[in-house]
Amino acid sequence: MLMPLGIFCLAMLSTPASAQDAAQTLTRIREQALHAEYEEATSALDRLLARDNLAASDRNDALEILATIRIAERSGAEQVLEDLYRRDPGHRVTDPNVSPVVLDAFNRMRANPPSVVAVELDHDPPVTSTRGGVALHVRVTRGADAVDGVQVSHRRAGEDAFERTHEPLGSDGSATVILLGRTMAEPLEYYIEALAPSETPLGRLGSPIEPLDGGTQRTIARQDGAIVVLPPNGGPATPTDDDADGILTQWWFWTAAGAVVVGAVLVIVLASSSGGGEADPPSTTLGELPFR
Repeated sequence: MLMPLGIFCLAMLSTPASAQDAAQTLTRIREQALHAEYEEATSALDRLLARDNLAASDRNDALEILATIRIAERSGAEQVLEDLYRRDPGHRVTDPNVSPVVLDAFNRMRANPPSVVAVELDHDPPVTSTRGGVALHVRVTRGADAVDGVQVSHRRAGEDAFERTHEPLGSDGSATVILLGRTMAEPLEYYIEALAPSETPLGRLGSPIEPLDGGTQRTIARQDGAIVVLPPNGGPATPTDDDADGILTQWWFWTAAGAVVVGAVLVIVLASSSGGGEADPPSTTLGELPFR
């Protein structure tokens, strides 16, 4: 069944631009800039940069082309270069055909970059992944449009070297990083970095000097229907408040408690009846002390 033309056009307009679409658009704009069609190229770049869902790498490529055009026109290049290097201080020119003048302008800005964009991170406590290993869900809560991916550097507590695991940032500004070979039973140390397309860190949680401690991030899991807290060091599970309520409703708990109470009563009764008669007064080194 064919889709009505109006619905088809609406669907096309509401569909987010794909990475392939952005790459094709950038290729056409590069051709326009190469042939000195600066007005057309600038208009196309303005439309591309206005997209909310543009990937960080595509946005930086678009700014690179725009800066190249501004250098050729000798107008407004510095502002565009500052925008680019605020987003990625390690950016290097991707177009091998630029002139030495253009290359020099980029190199000078990279040597003295402006202050980077503000990037903030948040993450959920580590949990056991259904795919094996340990999962960390990371969110970029500020500056996500400059972030290309998330990197987690992790190690077992006490080890010298960190292993690194990278995951591209999703369109929702989050990424789930799977640390293969790790388990919640081992003490885990890690730190998280938000990376620009050049892999320059823009934001960080923890550090190599003061890593985050996976041991303090205890996870909730279900075992045989009960909610328990699992210590990451592999020790015995500690029941939660919900678990304690569940124990109070079990018949075997009250049976065992009753047996303990009955046993305690019998011990007291036997102890009190075994003396038979009045007790002798206590004696000291000064003689017997009479009762009053």
